[in-house]
Amino acid sequence: MKGGFSAPGDYVYFKSQVPLHKIPIGTKQWRYYDFGPKVVPPLICLPGTAGTADVYYKQIMALSIKGYRVISVDIPRVWNSLEWVQAFEKFLDVIDVHHIHLYGTSLGGFLALLFAQHRPRRVKSLVLSNAFLETKYFAAAMPWAPVVSWTPSFLLKRYVLTGIASGPHEPFIADSVDFVVAQVETLSREDLASRLTLTSDTASIGPLMLSDSLITIIDTNDKCAIPQQLKDEVSERYPGARKAYIKSGGDFPFLSRPDEINLHLKLHLRRVGVEAREDLVPGIPKAGGDGGSSSSEPNDDNEDTDDARNGDRSKSNPGSSYANEGQPPLVPENNHYHGPENQPLGGTTMKGDDPFLPLLLEAFCFKKAAMASDFLVKFFDIYYQLPFSLLTLYISDNHHLQIRLSIRERGKKKKREMGEMLTWLLFFFILIALLVVVIYQLMCLADLEFDYINPYDSASRINFVILPEFITHGVLCLIYLLTGHWVMFLLALPYLYYNVRLYTRKQHLVDVTEIFNQLNWEKKQRLFKLGYLVFLLFITLFWMIYNALEDDEM
Repeated sequence: MKGGFSAPGDYVYFKSQVPLHKIPIGTKQWRYYDFGPKVVPPLICLPGTAGTADVYYKQIMALSIKGYRVISVDIPRVWNSLEWVQAFEKFLDVIDVHHIHLYGTSLGGFLALLFAQHRPRRVKSLVLSNAFLETKYFAAAMPWAPVVSWTPSFLLKRYVLTGIASGPHEPFIADSVDFVVAQVETLSREDLASRLTLTSDTASIGPLMLSDSLITIIDTNDKCAIPQQLKDEVSERYPGARKAYIKSGGDFPFLSRPDEINLHLKLHLRRVGVEAREDLVPGIPKAGGDGGSSSSEPNDDNEDTDDARNGDRSKSNPGSSYANEGQPPLVPENNHYHGPENQPLGGTTMKGDDPFLPLLLEAFCFKKAAMASDFLVKFFDIYYQLPFSLLTLYISDNHHLQIRLSIRERGKKKKREMGEMLTWLLFFFILIALLVVVIYQLMCLADLEFDYINPYDSASRINFVILPEFITHGVLCLIYLLTGHWVMFLLALPYLYYNVRLYTRKQHLVDVTEIFNQLNWEKKQRLFKLGYLVFLLFITLFWMIYNALEDDEM
């Protein structure tokens, strides 16, 4: 994103107040927030393809202060519908929750319907937003679904983000999109691949045992990633469901229109019989108590919200994050907070604070740069220095091979053929190194084009590898000349001439101030280099295989 992303003040406050739980169940890693009185049947929120448990932080803040229990869950790495149903049921068993109310958006709505279909006794009501009933539409749009698990992370992220409606947005919708994009950057390749596989896996929703009166459908009237036809199918399937329409909200109305979504959620929970326990919320006076004093009690010093430190207490009641189920503390205890006052969740936000640095994006950029540098160093160490060691063995005073073979009785012709094969192998490794460098530059330009990184970072990374590229190609041409491969030298000469010409005119580095204007030209230039190197690599591979076969015949 251009200019980076600063976390909203209310989100920073939420993260400081509500603990994130991480528990392994079998082979699945579950991440979730669980906040509110434990005696209240929970509302479980399921995100869409581009969401995480964090996207429902506004609902957790608003509903928990009203006495409702809200659980926001990350979709784990499941690869088909049946696996999702079984994994989610195990998760509910571990956290000791038996009857639930589900709120799902997009893919989360589809998964909520699936669970309600296969486990009807556990689901008491449904709230659906931008949901769909079958996956055939998405399967048709993803013909490459069989290889999604092998697709690089940046391509998966780009595919997910292109599904979000583009164009000018209202400010609150634009802010919600920025927030979700920052969350997508935190997802791993396996997480994205599993979610896209769930979206394209052949599955559909059958009849539900749940009454239509226990279903609420919340939809937006503006454009979103889910086609209107699919949303209409949900309304037609459940004609008795309560319907709420929001004028605008985009793909993420729970972030862009939180007040309206929270109002509909509270109305739904009241209608299906969920009784809020406002008297159990810290900071809210209990009935008959003194209205001027807080009802919250100090916690035990030995309590901790970290699941890993709960020990035997988490085993006896895995669903409880606090020792007192009736009164969950608003501020989780930890070693860094010892303040005597506990402010109620959902109160004043931190809008007056200094702007926070874009921590996620900054960490992502630094991590990516470090990984790229480490990769290049290791690559050149293996594929660049090793071939030159072989070349040292190959070139002698008579320019013939002097490698000591295990079978000494082979003649000079055999040695010469082996040397020729090793020479082509050396060429192959050097060309592979050049291909990696050019592809890395194209990836940096593509990231810049889609606003994943800023122009300064993109230009810095490209300029870092340009001189190694020029030097490597120059060394390759020199080896062609020394080993007598005149045809290959002539084929590589135009590439060398172009690089020398750019360097002598001081036009080889990318200008950070002009990179956007020259983006298309820079991409075309490197695509031409890529095609040129692939052509040389094909010739090298052919002659390397030819020499290997000829050596075997001897």
